[in-house]
Amino acid sequence: MYKYEVPSRLHITLCDMNGNLGRINGGLGFSINEPKLIFYAEKSNTIEISYVDVEDKEQKKYIYNEIRQLQKLYNLKGIKIIIEKIIPEHMGFGSKSTTKLAIARAYLDLYNIEITWVELATILRRGGTSGISVNIIDKGGFIFDGGRKKTKDVKFTPSSIQEKVEIPPILFKNKMIDTPIYLLIPNMQGIYDRKEVKFFKQVCPIRQKSVEKLSRVINSEILPAICEQDIETFCDGINRIQHIGWKRYEIGLYPKKYFKFISKLQKLGYGCGMSSIGPTIYVIGRNYEILLNELSKSKIQFKDIILTNIDNDGIKRIEIE
Repeated sequence: MYKYEVPSRLHITLCDMNGNLGRINGGLGFSINEPKLIFYAEKSNTIEISYVDVEDKEQKKYIYNEIRQLQKLYNLKGIKIIIEKIIPEHMGFGSKSTTKLAIARAYLDLYNIEITWVELATILRRGGTSGISVNIIDKGGFIFDGGRKKTKDVKFTPSSIQEKVEIPPILFKNKMIDTPIYLLIPNMQGIYDRKEVKFFKQVCPIRQKSVEKLSRVINSEILPAICEQDIETFCDGINRIQHIGWKRYEIGLYPKKYFKFISKLQKLGYGCGMSSIGPTIYVIGRNYEILLNELSKSKIQFKDIILTNIDNDGIKRIEIE
């Protein structure tokens, strides 16, 4: 039997949702230690999926379906999977892509099937819009991907409904700056499925000027900060990103008090942003007494607060005797 520990990720933003230069999407993100997926896998004659705690029926269904897909493709026997800990879904952590990729990898590893992460993601139809989860799962760290060529078959849509999946190329990859991060998980539903598709259709393409402003922040602050391990410049870049381009539209999906809260934390000196399409807020900064004081006064109700740190290693596979 093998134990797998799989970190989640924070998605900073999609980069070019205008596309007039022939490419769309592109993404920035980095890997974090918590929340993480923990599961056990061993060979079996059948497909067995169980949970240590509460069973997630939706998740169990898509795991079973992907195992069946790979089973037929490679003519394999079954697998026994015991899921100890899950990554919350629809909260901005890339849960579905990470879970599908990790469990599929575990299944194929049991039968010594050699396959790259990109090949696996293509089979599973993940990473069609953002390549962060696909490109980060193996080694962790920070990723900047180059999006996709814009064609008549490639549209502004979430990964879940991309008709043709091509994993974006990695433009930049490096170790992420080692820093503690607070994850503030609001007591509200994230945006996904039909609502997310509708959002893409309503907003895209965004203005060229917004994309150009974002590109300057990425090139002049975010990427140099990662290279130089400069947390102050990185946080300044994160803060700017919340006010421009695609990210500003994503934050606008939630009540006005949400953006006001993020802006307030930024004024207090924190690096603060929303992961992916939300609703999780991430906060970077050392003075957490001030943060906790602000949380106590906030009009937003948070169902969970997680102190996490950076993952620069990626998925872990541990053999259990």
